[in-house]
Amino acid sequence: MKKSQKHIVIIEDDPVLRQLTEMAFSLEGYKVDLFENGKQGVAYLEQNLQTVDLILLDLFMPVLDGAHVLNWLRKTQQSCIYVVVMTAMTDIQTEQNILSAGANKVIKKPLDMKTLLSAVKEFINN
Repeated sequence: MKKSQKHIVIIEDDPVLRQLTEMAFSLEGYKVDLFENGKQGVAYLEQNLQTVDLILLDLFMPVLDGAHVLNWLRKTQQSCIYVVVMTAMTDIQTEQNILSAGANKVIKKPLDMKTLLSAVKEFINN
């Protein structure tokens, strides 16, 4: 990884969405690591958290969901890493709960890649 290259971890159970987001961010020059559930993501982050600039996190996944991953990051690891949560849940209460739990931003599915890229750049390219 180039010293200036930003590192994004994508934790998303939908294989198509996972590949599309990887392609979009790789084309923008980011280093990307992919995981299909929170358990895999946490296992990777336990060893590599200090190298990661931002996490794209699906909220609802099998094995370990995004809420548990976010809780682990904020409470157990006391990490301030940027987290953008991606979810199809669109009600205000869910969004407020996610932000209160420590997410930096909530992006609603279906994803608009321009919006997602813009949100990520807002956090990690400053």
